[in-house]
Amino acid sequence: MRRVRLAAPQRSSLPDDVWRQRHRWLLRVIWAHVAALAVFGVARDTAAVSLGLLLLPVVLAASAARLRLPSPRIQALFGALGLLTAAAVFVHLWAGHSEAQAAWFVVLAALMLYEDWSLLALAIVFVLSHAIARGDAWEPAGVPALFVVIVGVGGIVAARCNAALRKEAREAMQRFHSSFDSAPIGMAIVCLRGGFVDVNAALCEIVGHSRETLLAGSMQQITLPADLDLDTHLVNQMLAGDRRTSQCRKRFVHAGGHVIWVDVSLSFVHGGQGTPDHFIAQLEDVTDRQRSIDQLQHLADHDALTGLLNRRRLEHEIERQVALAERYEAHACLVLLDLDGFKSTNDSLGHAAGDELLRNVADVLRGRVRRSDMVARLGGDEFAILLPQADDEHGRKLAEAVARAIRERVSITAGHEVRMTASFGVSSIEVGDTPSRVLLRADQAMYAAKQRGRDGVAVSAPSVSRG
Repeated sequence: MRRVRLAAPQRSSLPDDVWRQRHRWLLRVIWAHVAALAVFGVARDTAAVSLGLLLLPVVLAASAARLRLPSPRIQALFGALGLLTAAAVFVHLWAGHSEAQAAWFVVLAALMLYEDWSLLALAIVFVLSHAIARGDAWEPAGVPALFVVIVGVGGIVAARCNAALRKEAREAMQRFHSSFDSAPIGMAIVCLRGGFVDVNAALCEIVGHSRETLLAGSMQQITLPADLDLDTHLVNQMLAGDRRTSQCRKRFVHAGGHVIWVDVSLSFVHGGQGTPDHFIAQLEDVTDRQRSIDQLQHLADHDALTGLLNRRRLEHEIERQVALAERYEAHACLVLLDLDGFKSTNDSLGHAAGDELLRNVADVLRGRVRRSDMVARLGGDEFAILLPQADDEHGRKLAEAVARAIRERVSITAGHEVRMTASFGVSSIEVGDTPSRVLLRADQAMYAAKQRGRDGVAVSAPSVSRG
């Protein structure tokens, strides 16, 4: 007997929130029975007093089931009595019809939602007692009663299986939450609109916000505005079913106000219908790694002495401007300059003084260009200025302004007062150009300026041949 009792489902096998939800639903079923029985009784010409007396126990049981009683099992007991009494009233009102016995099956199916063996046992005893009280223990109402017993046993077994499955699901969920919470990288469950559903401690540490703050916000709110649309097309491809995951590197704003780099990997959590329900996001702080990459890239693209762009990066930017000219007919030009007499100054004052002069010239160039312009040192005392969205006339005016600034600047180097001048060559960037052609034309124009006495500006003629 003890084994049978242990095998039967206990009320505790049903989660409290699920039990409460089912109990509320069953109460609505009882009151629906009351209304339906009242209509049915009137339709069968049942006296009002008799009908009221028949429905009174159902109403009382339903009302008691709504009260906050010491134990949920007592609430469920009153609910079960209400349902069983409602079925008995229906059988009484429809006396003489075997179809009325089907009410017991409906009530038993409803009681199975409690998944409580004691309530199922109560239902079986109630049905058998009702049949015996009517004097037809095994014919013909006893047959449905026997089926009720069989169905009740089946309900106990099914409920026990459901409890075992729920236990496995709870254990799996506990394992997931344990792994989720203790993961060494940031983890988050994100709804399809970007709001946080759950976050782990590692993510809170990465972004510097508390769990409550993050759950009240969204991933967009901690993303640097410039990076908001960085992975939009990847997410759209995921939603369209074209890809399963999305990986990108973007910048978040830390709670302290500084920017951090984060590798974000998104994948879907599917709902019950197999459709995307949430994202599972894995986030890793790569700020130090990105800083090292940026430093290496800066060293690869910049001149170590002056901090200006180097020749390799300049040629890459010229190629980019050529592509823009071909696609959008955008204007651009290149200004090349070479310091006049730098070699003799460098030889007489020494290389340290020469390096200082070059840094001074770099400062002059930075102070005379637009934010969109790019300044580079090509090597030695040769510099270049790349001007997007500018024609050669704009380049000529800028070159003249820079020439005047260099001419008027007095540098105190190695205890000597040094004045410098420079010769400039200007060349527009044309469709079909290459960096070598643009640099060659600008160099030839600069050589022409030196030929005319230095400290001047020359503009190259448009290219005639692309050969």
